Amino acid sequence: MRLLCHCGTLRQAARAVTSLYDAQLAKHGIRITQFTILMALDRDEPVSTTQLSDELLLDQTTLSRTLATLRTKRLVAAEAGDDLRMRFWMLTQKGVALLRACESDWKAAQEELYRRAGKRHVKALDEQIYALASKLIED
Repeated sequence: MRLLCHCGTLRQAARAVTSLYDAQLAKHGIRITQFTILMALDRDEPVSTTQLSDELLLDQTTLSRTLATLRTKRLVAAEAGDDLRMRFWMLTQKGVALLRACESDWKAAQEELYRRAGKRHVKALDEQIYALASKLIED
């Protein structure tokens, strides 16, 4: 169904793309939303919930729920900051191992998206969506 709402149309596309990635990652017991957070945590220093939320444009409640799930699976760990309400997140060894194990299937999802929609089209769309998001968060 073609929607008149730009937000609704973007969400339709996001659900279709999410489904493609989730299918590739299913054998690892992880969803693309979780994989994206693991990728974002693949860095040398722990990162605060607030910083991660800002970087991923996720509200903190949604991010906190996903981080809690990843923590239960022992894929991420948190340490308290100076303010005990702050948490700094990092990958565990198990999280790093899972991230590395998923990479080829994530790449397969990327290639499948390119195959179905055209690599140039997907890359151009990606640039446009990133530019749109950047403009909308400037305020």
